[in-house]
Amino acid sequence: MSGLRPSVMVYIGAVTATALAVLLAAVFYTGLPDRHQTMVALLMTGLLILALRFPLHVGEKTKLVFDTSVLFAAVLLFGPAVAIVVAGSGMFAGQFLRRASWVQMVFNSTQAMLQVAGAGLLMTAAGWQLGNLSLNQPAQFLVIPLAVAVMYVINTGAVAIIIALQSGQPLRPVWQQSMRNLDPLEHLAQLAIGFLAVIVVDSAIWALPLLILPATVSYRAIAHRLRQEPAVTAESDPERPASHFQRLLDSASDGVFSIDQDGRCTFINRAAAEILGYAPDELMGQSIHQIIHHSRKDGTSYPGDSCPDFTALKLGRGTRVDDEILWRRDGTMLHVLYAVSPVVEGGNITGAVVVFSDSSERQALQERLRHQALHDPLTGLPNRILFMHRLDQRLANPEQSSAALAVLFLDLDGFKFINDALGHEAGDQVLVVVAERLNACVREGDTVARFGGDEFTILLDSLAATSDATDIAARIVEHLQEPITVNQYQISLTLSVGVALSLSPRDLSGDLLRHADAAMYAAKADGKARFTVFDSRGQVSARDRSYSACRKGPSRANDGEPGDHDPAGQAVRFVRVGKHGVLRLPVWIDSDPWKLNALDESPAVDSQFEDDGLVDAG
Repeated sequence: MSGLRPSVMVYIGAVTATALAVLLAAVFYTGLPDRHQTMVALLMTGLLILALRFPLHVGEKTKLVFDTSVLFAAVLLFGPAVAIVVAGSGMFAGQFLRRASWVQMVFNSTQAMLQVAGAGLLMTAAGWQLGNLSLNQPAQFLVIPLAVAVMYVINTGAVAIIIALQSGQPLRPVWQQSMRNLDPLEHLAQLAIGFLAVIVVDSAIWALPLLILPATVSYRAIAHRLRQEPAVTAESDPERPASHFQRLLDSASDGVFSIDQDGRCTFINRAAAEILGYAPDELMGQSIHQIIHHSRKDGTSYPGDSCPDFTALKLGRGTRVDDEILWRRDGTMLHVLYAVSPVVEGGNITGAVVVFSDSSERQALQERLRHQALHDPLTGLPNRILFMHRLDQRLANPEQSSAALAVLFLDLDGFKFINDALGHEAGDQVLVVVAERLNACVREGDTVARFGGDEFTILLDSLAATSDATDIAARIVEHLQEPITVNQYQISLTLSVGVALSLSPRDLSGDLLRHADAAMYAAKADGKARFTVFDSRGQVSARDRSYSACRKGPSRANDGEPGDHDPAGQAVRFVRVGKHGVLRLPVWIDSDPWKLNALDESPAVDSQFEDDGLVDAG
């Protein structure tokens, strides 16, 4: 029972010390038992061990343990010293066989020792002698219920104190609740069987097995009464008699269910049944873990000893999980807030209670916030933070350190002109299309990210050859030159790409990014619309491709220049679709970026006619 408060441990130590002190005092004043008493005491100890080791199941939540019968018989048969030894040794051995924790064994044993010590000292002070029991001496009979009362007060009081110390609740209401939990029929049956055992042992010990008959009768009577009581279910039946406790739990919006030590469901409220999609009767008495808690989020098996319920049942410690997975009847996964606490009765863990609530909306909100924090809201691509995280993780992964990777840094050529000429809304549409085309150019498992503004980065992982990176860069440069339609315009633009290869596990993410950035600027300086590779000597080498030099724009009007122009100059070209035809307005970006020259040989067109779509260039 880990997780106990220090005050509880001090209390258990005090109870143990008191029990041992009482035992020593009783042995000192009464002496050791004779041979006959020793044999009977060993018999009673064995009966107590059997009673604890093999309890009788009489209901969904109730086990009948005849420990009270044996303890009561020990008080009537022996003096305080022998009764204390029988109670302590038998209780300790029985708890050990039930695999209780050491703290449970010590507390339950010393509590039983104090019960019989209190009752035994009272009966000794009253002159109790079993052989003198007769109707002519009524005082002998009157002391018996007093001894029973002493045992009852010590039992309930010891348990109430430990619960109050652990929970922080006031002692009085806890003690009152402990007294109300007593089943009168069970208690009277156990006392009667104990009294009969005393009479049999004192007169004819060979007839002791005959006590099986009254024990069986008591067992059947208690079991029958429990079956007649209304079961605790989540069904909504207004005619069903229900306790105030049941009505409260059925009215709760959170799911609540309880399990016994074997993990079987002993209670479930309406909300839990509805959330999980089961009828209450389908879960009652079943191993709840195997039905709703069998697998993890990824579908792998969820062992019972890893479940929070196991922590409560075996370690006596409550657990709270902010994102636990339960499985509905239809096989769908349910995110829940999950809290489980042990149920302690008589110092023993008898089960656990679970409270859970559907957290699917909360998890969905968290996922959205997490996605927003790591992705670009416009394009949906990973942002700089996620890109750098993936790059760092990849470089830090020793299992993949032998595989080559590459970082590409991309910048759109002349993108500022699009924003200035057509507005930022059109520029945003261009960026979305660019993001889609970049994703189409890379392989599955590669990462395309928007680094900021019109800059993109790409992580190419697990390259079979370094040429794979240059092939992908070439495909990107070529694919991005295809016109993009935005509103009534077709926009042709180019981009410059820098490539940095990582061939060593010692490479750092910051260095690779700087190398790719430097290579990208070298591509721009070399004429744009191309890619450049950063080599291992810290230099950049431009790669001219035929497709990046073969595009031909129309000749300038009246300037005598040749018609073959590097597309690096023709960075952005607009084609406006009008109402009555097509007006082509190719634009040349001169050495002065703000100087625009018409390349079409058609006469200049007034902007008013262009806006009205009245020009037919066909």
